[in-house]
Amino acid sequence: MDTHELSRQNIERINEWGYELDITEEIKTAWNNLKDFAKKVFKNYLDTYVDENLRKVVISDKKLWQERLIPLKTTGVTYQPKNSIPQDTVFMDYDALAYCVNCMLDE
Repeated sequence: MDTHELSRQNIERINEWGYELDITEEIKTAWNNLKDFAKKVFKNYLDTYVDENLRKVVISDKKLWQERLIPLKTTGVTYQPKNSIPQDTVFMDYDALAYCVNCMLDE
């Protein structure tokens, strides 16, 4: 545990805990909260920028995405956001693209 920025009193209090401090449940809770937050962010992004026709294309190519494109870590997929002016091409890295596609496929 990094304690270099803590006060002497806080370091002493932490040292009283000993070495049996188990934060597994807190880590699980924080991870679940982070996943829920990320899902909301990506859903909001999809609802705002992804055209319904693109969603239909992705869903119609579900097998291709799941078996080929996502496992190959596809990047650089482009499209025209539905609400942007001017309509710019968007480049997504693998993680963002895979998450967005999975969100569309789960709908």
